[in-house]
Amino acid sequence: MSLLLHVRVFVLDNVVFNMCLEELVVPLMIGSLTVLSDHAPLVSVIGKGMIRLRFSAEWFSVPVIGGILEVEDNRVQLIIDGMSDIDMARWMDVWG
Repeated sequence: MSLLLHVRVFVLDNVVFNMCLEELVVPLMIGSLTVLSDHAPLVSVIGKGMIRLRFSAEWFSVPVIGGILEVEDNRVQLIIDGMSDIDMARWMDVWG
C-alpha cells in the first residue's frame, strides 16, 4: 500500500478539495515539483499550469493560475490565487 498525502486546496476562503493522494505534481514559477509521502517541508510559489494528482493509480489534471504551496508532515496545502468559474467547475467535475 502506498503512503498517502493529505491534500487541501483553498480558493479564497473556500476549501475546494480535501483528500488523500498518492502523488501531486505542482507547476512552479520555473519548472514543476513532484510531492510524494515523506517529502521535506517547504513553501513555494505556484506558477500557471496544470496541477496533476494521482489517486488509486489514476491521474487527474486541473488548471491553476498561481498561489502558494506548503508541504509538511505528509500534509499539503495549496492556496490558489483565484479561479474562473470554468476552472472551479473542472475541479468539481474531477472531485465533486
